[in-house]
Amino acid sequence: MKKLIIFILIGSILVVSCKKNEKVVPVISNELIDFLFIGLENDISVVLPGVAPANLVVKASVGNISGEKGHYIYMVNENELKKGEIKTVIFTILYKDNKGNEVSTGNKTYRLKAIPDVRLKYAGKRGGEVTLEDILKCDSLNYEVPGFYYHDTLFGQINGFTLTLYCKNSIKNKADTSITKYVITGSKLSTSASEKIITLKTGDMIGFSDATVLFKNKPQAVKNKLVLTFKGK
Repeated sequence: MKKLIIFILIGSILVVSCKKNEKVVPVISNELIDFLFIGLENDISVVLPGVAPANLVVKASVGNISGEKGHYIYMVNENELKKGEIKTVIFTILYKDNKGNEVSTGNKTYRLKAIPDVRLKYAGKRGGEVTLEDILKCDSLNYEVPGFYYHDTLFGQINGFTLTLYCKNSIKNKADTSITKYVITGSKLSTSASEKIITLKTGDMIGFSDATVLFKNKPQAVKNKLVLTFKGK
């Protein structure tokens, strides 16, 4: 399974075995992103020119970091972070000199973010109105994870959901509404649900709820619901 990869690139150091009292000031940069995800194994690569990977040492101010020789896995859980404070982690980059002493070369701070909530989509809509033309082009419930660039490697298919159709029997009496529910396995609408949904009239409602989606190969409940209003010609 692919994981989130962060590169911490440290600028060139001409002399690694420094003279006494000589301070090494590396340039620490990350051109990809400036945050890591909470509750996720974040792969980290560290490069220090002039220093053998085996002599690198990386420490984190919070959470757990494991690995060696320039390749590490960083993991932090929500319960390890203090409530009410800005969520960040500071990585300290060190190397072992000829005497085995750890020499600090600098640090880098990353923001820590929770993995965003899954948002359901049907016929390309996350809300508002949907037409018969939209429905005929779509036979499955989909989703997205806004701001999470690696959802394709961690999230899988929708396991199931409940489809609820609210059909008005009377234009004058809004309370006179028929409610039909379908419990769907997988992401694709059942035959009976597909046949019913194309008979909707303007103002009828389509609701999607109780969805589950695979996350790291395990079913995870989707918090949000999706409600659409049917718009006829």
